[in-house]
Amino acid sequence: MRNRFCHISVIALTLLLVLTSCSVKKNTAAVRSFHHTKARYNILFNGREAYKKGQTAVHAAVLQTDDYNEVLPVFEESAGDAVKSASADMDRVIEKCDKAIQLHSIVKKPKKNPKKAKDPKYKAFMAKEEYNSEVQEAWLLKGKALAFKEDYAASAATLAYASKHFQDNSDVATESKLWEAKVYAQQGWYYEAEDILNRLSEKAFSARTTKLYVLVKADLLLRQKQYEAALPYLQNAIDITKKDQRKRVMFIYAQVLEKLKRYGEAYNAYEAVKKKRPDYVMEFNSVLGMAKCYQGSSMDDIKKEVDRLVKRASNADYLDRIYFTMGTLYQRKGDKAKAMEYYQLAIEKSTRNGIDKAYALLALGGIYYDEEDYLKAQPLYAEAVNILSIDHLGYKELQTRSQNLDYVAQYSGVVTLQDSLLFLASLPQEQMIEKVKAEVERIHKEQEEAQKRLEEEARQQAERDKSAAMAAAANLSLGETLDQSWYFYNNTLISKGKLDFQKQWGGRTLEDDWRRANKVSSGFELEEENDEMENSAMSEESSEEALPAQSSTADGFKSTGDAEVDSYLRQIPVTDAMKQSSNAAIEEALYNLYKVYDDRILNKRLATETYNELLRRYPDTEFGQSKSAIDEKSDKEAEALY
Repeated sequence: MRNRFCHISVIALTLLLVLTSCSVKKNTAAVRSFHHTKARYNILFNGREAYKKGQTAVHAAVLQTDDYNEVLPVFEESAGDAVKSASADMDRVIEKCDKAIQLHSIVKKPKKNPKKAKDPKYKAFMAKEEYNSEVQEAWLLKGKALAFKEDYAASAATLAYASKHFQDNSDVATESKLWEAKVYAQQGWYYEAEDILNRLSEKAFSARTTKLYVLVKADLLLRQKQYEAALPYLQNAIDITKKDQRKRVMFIYAQVLEKLKRYGEAYNAYEAVKKKRPDYVMEFNSVLGMAKCYQGSSMDDIKKEVDRLVKRASNADYLDRIYFTMGTLYQRKGDKAKAMEYYQLAIEKSTRNGIDKAYALLALGGIYYDEEDYLKAQPLYAEAVNILSIDHLGYKELQTRSQNLDYVAQYSGVVTLQDSLLFLASLPQEQMIEKVKAEVERIHKEQEEAQKRLEEEARQQAERDKSAAMAAAANLSLGETLDQSWYFYNNTLISKGKLDFQKQWGGRTLEDDWRRANKVSSGFELEEENDEMENSAMSEESSEEALPAQSSTADGFKSTGDAEVDSYLRQIPVTDAMKQSSNAAIEEALYNLYKVYDDRILNKRLATETYNELLRRYPDTEFGQSKSAIDEKSDKEAEALY
């Protein structure tokens, strides 16, 4: 027993001596080897595995979030919200890197050897600031993980530290600089990113860093829309990257060729991606890319390919994208009518009400806008802007155009409404009532048809959601649940809810006190809603007697027995005071419409025509300026241009 105790004591003492000798306060070959091994195969191994796991999560998320209508980002972690899927894994990476740095960093200088004082390699060795190469790698890995976390300030600072203090490790220093440039580019700091890349020496590159340099340079140029300059870097990247990354770069290369309108080359590039058998989403978009870039005179071949995609059950939720692509092709070929037909199909067949529908709405709206058919363009832009995120490229410009079109629709609506009411007022009473009844029937029929359509779409969407939920539930681990019942997961139900709201309240602006009955309305139906809301303000006890009490309409018209028809009749300006009010509304709306055309839409022709109409109908108008003043303003603007 005593011998056994002595044996254990000797082992413990030996371990204590080993651990003491391996303290980071000493710098010997044994200490460096010990801490290098511990850092690499213990702490950083787990950190690197977490980093790979995070990359895999981002790759899976990108399959659902990539916007193939725009040039894809070179790096998957730059693709929108996909990077958030790696957040937890990157937290673990950062934790492991910090631990490796804290426990295994060796900064103490080794004991000097006078015999090697003049040896250049020995001088370089003694000048090192960190003697554990795995700790150097930990700093780099931490900087990359922080970039995934979108903590760009901390990432740039960490990477700058690594590149500055680990010059002896060429790969770590160079990769740190490349990642720093990548982080700057992601923030839009293009000058800083370009400056870092320009300062790099070709001698510093190795097989490890050359590929990253090419990708970072291509990414920087694409972000600045320097497509022509990016092509050779993309071509180089295709040659040196592997597997999924190569397919992504090949697809981006095809997109850039398409942007440059080199359609023949782009068609071949998309076809090359398809032959590489990428994931289904990329293959699907490669076929669509081929369709957009099709150069043949006959459309039969491309139509067959597109029809094959349409008939495929798995593409039921992507019909909007397919039809939008065909619309783009026809528009490029100059067939505007066919393009509009396909854009309309894309809008009608959309089930996701997402980015693809928004592009179709904007494409169709853009055609109407260019044709100066602003009233048809207005609802298309309004819906598209509601779908797009505020960080979408060109969102502010689209929002401004949509707002301008809203003004056109608002003031044009006032003119149309009041003119219609004045026309009805000029008719005999019986004819007036018949026309109002016909209008009420038309409105009811439209609402019923819209309700049926939305209910059918909601049913179909519910079936798709149920199928998707069942498929996803099969992959859930025991104890997890999947709830797809939330109202806002179903865009069709949302649309149905909007229709129900408008039937109840009318087209209300999102503002304070929106329920008030005296809100100004520019639509015939909205006036009806205001009257109904005024009636509903009565007490519950007298509400049932309120409608029968309305024995007559405006100007002594007898009640028709239909409260809804009577509510419309009350809006018709049959008295002199009401006619004067209607004409005042038209006069003001025409002037406001002129101002929108002149100052916002910048359509001088329509502005002049609208003002001339104002002067023709109301020669004594108090609004605005004289016609000669408008002509003088237009002449001065024309002179300024030349």
